Amino acid sequence: FIAASAILLFFDRRRLYLAIQALYCALNLLAAVASLMLGDDYYGVGFFAASIVAAEVALLAADRTFVRLNFLTFIGNNPSIMGASVAARLSRRRPA
Repeated sequence: FIAASAILLFFDRRRLYLAIQALYCALNLLAAVASLMLGDDYYGVGFFAASIVAAEVALLAADRTFVRLNFLTFIGNNPSIMGASVAARLSRRRPA
């Protein structure tokens, strides 16, 4: 989970990283409450289950990032291209 999350940060996928961290927090909370209700034998199982699910989601997101790596490197996170595309969209909206 930590390694896959670090990969997302390295490739500047901050929104996706935030979503996965929020998912992990929610899963950890829900699973911890559920494991507390089950009794002493299940203490810690909620954390483990939340970690497994969040790790799988983070690994899928990292894999998707690797598939789109060329786009993300040269176009997706390029501020000069992003600025040009925003300017082009704004110029199309304004009447002449």
